[in-house]
Amino acid sequence: MPRSRWIVFGLLNASWILFGLGMWGSFWAFSRVFFDGGMRGPGSNFPMVLLGVLASVAVSLIITAGLITRPLKVHRPYLIVWSLPPLWLYYLTFAFAVQVFEQLLPRNVSFGSPLAVALCALAIGTALSWLLSQPPDATKPRTVHAQEPRRHVQFPKLPQWVYVVAYVVASQFIAPALQDGLEHLTAGKQTIYGGYSVQNIWARFTGDTASIELAQRSPDRASIVIAENLGGGSRVTLVRTGSRTPAWQTALPLPHPVPVWLQEQGRLLVTSQDQPSGVVLDTRTGNVLEQVDNTVTFCRRAFCSPERYARLADGQLATAGHDFKAAGAWLADKAGQHIGARFVRRAGDRVPVSAALSPDGARVAVGYGDGAVVVFDARTARPVAKATPLSDHVSHLSWSPDSTSLATYGEGPCGKMANSDCVRVTHFLPAGPMTRTVWWFDGSAISVTLEWVGNDRMLLDDEMTAFTVRIP
Repeated sequence: MPRSRWIVFGLLNASWILFGLGMWGSFWAFSRVFFDGGMRGPGSNFPMVLLGVLASVAVSLIITAGLITRPLKVHRPYLIVWSLPPLWLYYLTFAFAVQVFEQLLPRNVSFGSPLAVALCALAIGTALSWLLSQPPDATKPRTVHAQEPRRHVQFPKLPQWVYVVAYVVASQFIAPALQDGLEHLTAGKQTIYGGYSVQNIWARFTGDTASIELAQRSPDRASIVIAENLGGGSRVTLVRTGSRTPAWQTALPLPHPVPVWLQEQGRLLVTSQDQPSGVVLDTRTGNVLEQVDNTVTFCRRAFCSPERYARLADGQLATAGHDFKAAGAWLADKAGQHIGARFVRRAGDRVPVSAALSPDGARVAVGYGDGAVVVFDARTARPVAKATPLSDHVSHLSWSPDSTSLATYGEGPCGKMANSDCVRVTHFLPAGPMTRTVWWFDGSAISVTLEWVGNDRMLLDDEMTAFTVRIP
């Protein structure tokens, strides 16, 4: 094999690898300039994302052209056009195809990490560079054709409004797909229900779509229930763990539905934010088993939301609650009776807006209206830690399964652009609390789903899609 072929083969591979690494590194750096912890959130700032992509392309082209173009021009000048973008285009094509294929499958099957996709793209790029590096056959005579004059094709000029409409339509269909792919790569996003299918994108474009009120994981972690608001009614969907296809869907006349798991397996209470009544569904079939007139009385008898209870040091089951008027939080048993002393903040905003008991029953986290969270000892009611992950009301709290990290939802410094509704996780380390942004929402998507799926992933929703993301 001639030495020149090895040189060309190496130059092509080096150019593609340099371009891919430069593109990925540059985009990651630009995303950290715009967002706290990388790309984690929907596209109200999509122009900034696009600016980051274009800047990354420019940086990668400059690096690759400066190192590869001149030596390649000496050996094969006609291959310069192949030496810059192909590997990254292969990577994006593979990543997008994997996303589409995963969405079409009935089960939640993953085809590998971004590293696996990059290795596949590298293998294709290496094979193509081997074919391109083959020297031209000098033994075959070349046929010289007379050069024909170029014919310029005249395209009709269209009105400006046609281009505006085409741009708006294309942005509604293409931008969400690109955005979802970037979120999958940078934040480990995995769609559980909904997603960026053609139907859902069109529904978002027209505004004719159901909105997710809440997604909850079952206490046995075998399924996830999604409650959607349909105007005057609602729809409840159950998805088995590891599956993308709903096991069943049930339409109910309850507005703003709230699913509540019961201690008795196979039963799910669906109540309403606006009505005291509800229904009990069979989790195997979705059929209505029982009508409930008063959910408060029913839950005292049936033990609702067992996943929100933890066992204290004395063996008693308890859950955390809070009271606006009394300006304190408390623990309560299964019957609703208060246990022990109240958890009261001595300084700052003393009105609690959320509370959560850790799974090990050792600590109680209380969120306040100034964005602060105070962690109390569950036995002595003394504060043991404090953090300020948000800048306004801490609407929701959720402890990790190992009781070492606390997720908060509300308005806060989600990124470096501006405050918005976001999810932030505070890790309580020996050196002190460390808070990172998990996800942020634009003004049109507000989530109330805040559940841990293991110690490294969280279940969220953006009113259209239920999904999990990786904890940074």
